[in-house]
Amino acid sequence: MKAFSKSVMIVCAYLAGMIVVGSAAGLLVKWLSEPWLIQEWLNSGVPLWPPDFKHDAWMSILYGSIYATGLWSTVLGIRHLAYKYIPLRNFKSIALHIGLIAVGAVAVFSLLVALDPAICLLVKGEPPPDDKPTVIITVVSMGATVIIAMIMYSIDFYRDMRRARQTALVAELRALRAQINPHFLFNTLNSIAALVHKKPDEAEYVVEELADLFRYTLRASQYPTVSLADELTATNKYLAIENARFRDRMTVIREIDNSLLNARVPSLLIQPLVENAVKHGVSKTEDHCGISLKISRQDESILLSVRDTGPGFFSTDPGEVFVNGTGLANVRDRLHLHFGTEATFTILNDGVELAFPYRVETDKPLEQLPELSTDKQ
Repeated sequence: MKAFSKSVMIVCAYLAGMIVVGSAAGLLVKWLSEPWLIQEWLNSGVPLWPPDFKHDAWMSILYGSIYATGLWSTVLGIRHLAYKYIPLRNFKSIALHIGLIAVGAVAVFSLLVALDPAICLLVKGEPPPDDKPTVIITVVSMGATVIIAMIMYSIDFYRDMRRARQTALVAELRALRAQINPHFLFNTLNSIAALVHKKPDEAEYVVEELADLFRYTLRASQYPTVSLADELTATNKYLAIENARFRDRMTVIREIDNSLLNARVPSLLIQPLVENAVKHGVSKTEDHCGISLKISRQDESILLSVRDTGPGFFSTDPGEVFVNGTGLANVRDRLHLHFGTEATFTILNDGVELAFPYRVETDKPLEQLPELSTDKQ
């Protein structure tokens, strides 16, 4: 019943649109061809309603309605069929769609011109006048058809580009999930193996943290954004695992604005940045290394930085840094997918700094992971 009601509403809206478009087209044709006649009609005192098709102005409106209805129906019909066989993938496919519509519109227009004497005879009771502005009707009708088709396809192409953007974003997230650094996994397993006999309780704890982290990764990859609280919890899991490996050689300092915990951030954003600090900072020196994670708000943006006291980057040129790994490049690309030019990704000598818009809505929240026990970090 609801489907039937919806169909009736669509048909009524379509017919109403045809009346409006047709009337406007008829008035425009008459105004372009004989503006003085429209003005004379409006000043003559002749009732504007009900329609009197014996009057030339109403006859032009009728012709405009017929031509507009035929051409508009052609646009919608061919567009519907073309979508089934020619997906919109590029501007070439749009041009092909519009070309098919133009061919169909010419065919329908030719048919209407051929039926013109019969329509005029049926409605007005006499053949059409010799001076009927056929050229004006042709130009306006065909021009309106092409313009409307271009507008419709521009909207469709923009919508498809947005859909492709979302698809690319999901693909990036899945790629990142698959690209979790295998060295991290191998090193964690080695740490667990070393702890099994000496400290079995701690080994069990590391296994649980690793399982939690991978569960979060699987869940987070289903959402474009997650809460900052979820991301920090997962990052703490990762740091707890690395702490079991490096112990006193690594210290983490967190400066987090707690008012931002409900902010939405791209999923799997912070952990790759921290992992980069561990990999290129802590593991590259035998001395103690400190990692700083700072998140604050500036106006309507979130500022996020991850720095370490290790050897640092050999260059601050993104082109040189990103070529040696995919973690940071993925974070940068996903930031740009989410926020476009509103996001920035800066390489520093001792880490990275990000800035992106502060947002608190969208996306279903994840089930938050349990907090880490402070006595085990």
